[in-house]
Amino acid sequence: MVFWQHVWTEHADEQTLQTNRAVYFGSEKITSSAQATGGFVKHQIPVTKSVFYSNPYFQAKSPVNVAIAQCPEFLQFLDDLNRNGNDIGLHTIYPYEIRHYQKTTEDALQVMKDHFQSNTWIDHGYLKSSFAFNALDNQTANYLPHQWKKFGTSYFWHYSSEDIANPNNGLDLSQSQRGDALRTPLYWSHPTVTGPFYSWSAATIPEDTLHLYREQNLQQLIQNRGVFINHTYLARIPSKKQGRKFVIRDAKGNWIIHSDFDRLLKRMATLRDQGKLHLTTVREIMDYWLALSQVSMDYAPNGSIVLHNDGMRKISGLSMATKASEVYVNGMRPLQKKADGDLIFGSIWSRM
Repeated sequence: MVFWQHVWTEHADEQTLQTNRAVYFGSEKITSSAQATGGFVKHQIPVTKSVFYSNPYFQAKSPVNVAIAQCPEFLQFLDDLNRNGNDIGLHTIYPYEIRHYQKTTEDALQVMKDHFQSNTWIDHGYLKSSFAFNALDNQTANYLPHQWKKFGTSYFWHYSSEDIANPNNGLDLSQSQRGDALRTPLYWSHPTVTGPFYSWSAATIPEDTLHLYREQNLQQLIQNRGVFINHTYLARIPSKKQGRKFVIRDAKGNWIIHSDFDRLLKRMATLRDQGKLHLTTVREIMDYWLALSQVSMDYAPNGSIVLHNDGMRKISGLSMATKASEVYVNGMRPLQKKADGDLIFGSIWSRM
């Protein structure tokens, strides 16, 4: 695992199956990842994607806010994305404030576990069953922690997750070039209020700010060994009839991915293939960060360092940086390279 990482995350607001196929497969006319001509699947870029479980107002003639329970084709599409390494989680349960029933929530979480092994959750709006509102209040009918624990939902986005990073200053939540004055947590939890649940930070990237993904900013993210988790609305029906920056209509009126956006995804995939940028998901990055939190170091008199994994998870792809000419791990020379005066090296090791 390299230091510099990027995560695409998507909120489910105002999506249709057609716009989803456009942004992930390249066109609304493509119904399988195997035939993808563009988009995230074509370029093998994973997304942490939130979805609605149920929308009682969904109609085929007005298919906005598509949901699993009302659209079997949508579930098939999500199964396809899951097989391609995408991280699928709930955008609460409903797109609207509908009376909350514990049984509906249990059904939703069961589906998410069975189909996607889901452990991510993205709040939607000011709904009572949201993490940031009543879901942690055990005095209300919207209390959900017992069900989140049962089904393994543990990584949450909510309104307090909006990072104070301004993307205009660069694509990096760490803001490592701006001194020590800013608090820049990448994830956190409250020991008595949220229990075993973790929040992760993100920065909003509206469609009209896609220019922030210019080459200079991507290179700066790599140069600074930064981390950027964005907050986007990739498949939202555009306000303009002909489309906007993510999807656009072709000459026949079908939704397709915007060529400029597809070129951006291709560029990011190239940086990944060159070993310069790690494209990952919230699930993967949070698993990794939490595993790293269990690592301790002992400094031996002879100058060697002994690493201990005090957790239960195997850590694969651990990377470290040091000021040294070369490094050996257990007597063997691991993969290593020079970067800005540091020697970066990696190895694969288990609990010791």
